[in-house]
Amino acid sequence: MEVRGGAVRVVTIDPTTWGLPRAAPADLRGGDVRINVAVARQLLPGNWAGQGRGRAECRAGLATHAGLTGDLTADLAGGVERATASLESGAAGSVLDRWVSLGSRLATG
Repeated sequence: MEVRGGAVRVVTIDPTTWGLPRAAPADLRGGDVRINVAVARQLLPGNWAGQGRGRAECRAGLATHAGLTGDLTADLAGGVERATASLESGAAGSVLDRWVSLGSRLATG
């Protein structure tokens, strides 16, 4: 859904627009922290297999678009490009490592 000027509009997003594969809703579900970190560690070094890469890029594109220009399609395309660059450069893996480290320190007090 897109909210603009107080109006809500239902938007259908087709990941193939950005060269990403389609996935069933069940394929998009995550797990607990341990499972999600394990999946991320597989993806971040570039071990792209099947729909894992597409899911990661699409999710990151959606998370980062945040209505930057007001053009949902252009914003999502830009988000996917930024996500791809971050994943391929290793920057995303570095952020994951810092989050895991911080989470571990906070959990142990």
